[in-house]
Amino acid sequence: MAPEQTILLLNELIGAFDEAAERLGMEKLRSVGSSYLAVCGLTVPRVDHERRALDFGLEMLRITARLNQKRGVTLALAVGIHSGSVSAGVVGSSRVYYHVWGETITIARAIGAGAPQDVIQVSEPVVVALSGLYAFDRVSPITVKGQGELPVWQVKPPLETSADTAEGDGAGAEP
Repeated sequence: MAPEQTILLLNELIGAFDEAAERLGMEKLRSVGSSYLAVCGLTVPRVDHERRALDFGLEMLRITARLNQKRGVTLALAVGIHSGSVSAGVVGSSRVYYHVWGETITIARAIGAGAPQDVIQVSEPVVVALSGLYAFDRVSPITVKGQGELPVWQVKPPLETSADTAEGDGAGAEP
C-alpha cells in the first residue's frame, strides 16, 4: 500500500478499536507499531474487568474482519489477556508519557506474542474468572522470563459464530 493509504487504514482501524474500548469500559494506554495496549480497572475499578477485556478482544477480531472485507485487505490480530496488578505512573517531564508495567503486562504480552493469528489466548486467572461464561481450550504453555512455563487457554469462538453451533458444547473449562 502507498503510505497515504496505510495511514488511512490504520486510522480507521485504531479509531474503531478506540470506540470499542470506550464502549466496553476499557482504557487504551497506547498503540505503537503493531501493538495496541488496553487495560480495564486501572483508573475506574471494575469487578468484571476480565469479561470486559475478553469482550473487547472479540470485538477487535470482528472489527478487523469487517475492515478486511470492506477494504480488501488481510489484517490479522493475536490477542493476549492476563489479569493481575500493575504499576503505573507518569514518566518524563517535557513529553509526559503514562506508562504501565509489571508482571501482568509482561505475561499478557507473552501470551499475545505466542497466539496464532485471529485467536485470543488467556491466562489461568482469566479462565478461572470467566469459567461458565466462555468456552476455553487449553493449548501449549508459554515460557515467560522470570516466571517459567505458564499454562495458556484459547478462547473458543462464541457459539453463534462457531461451525459446530448445532452441537454447542457449552462453556467453561477447568484450569
